[in-house]
Amino acid sequence: MSVRADDILTAIQLRFKTISVSTGYHTTFGQNVFICRPGKIELQDHPALNIWDAPETAKIGDMTDGPASIDRWRMPVQVDILFAGTSSQVRAAIADIYKSIGTDHTWGELAEATYLFKHSLTVDQAENKISGATVMFYVDYRNARFQES
Repeated sequence: MSVRADDILTAIQLRFKTISVSTGYHTTFGQNVFICRPGKIELQDHPALNIWDAPETAKIGDMTDGPASIDRWRMPVQVDILFAGTSSQVRAAIADIYKSIGTDHTWGELAEATYLFKHSLTVDQAENKISGATVMFYVDYRNARFQES
């Protein structure tokens, strides 16, 4: 039996791996997509996307009608865009992530919905240049009560 949150993160990773100019996107950020990769991602692995489930997944409701009890969860997801380039290039990567999410916001029916939250550019103060961005969104999903937290 798999854990629903892991299945959703894997679905996100697989979708983001399709980000390529040849598939109709602005960038090629799909070539290096990681889930919770710790430590520094070296320049030879850039451009890259690193997906994190933020530490505060929260129960947002439950349904007790019928034979089984169901919990509803909201999982915050953070995508770090790692890239040294212009602000226009990083904004194109953000647009690609939004477009990718929009192709199926249920992640193959693993989730109920996905809600965009925010994005921000990252600036390397020492070199005074854009070094990436962060995109955050929420994924709402259901699970049988007490099956995962």
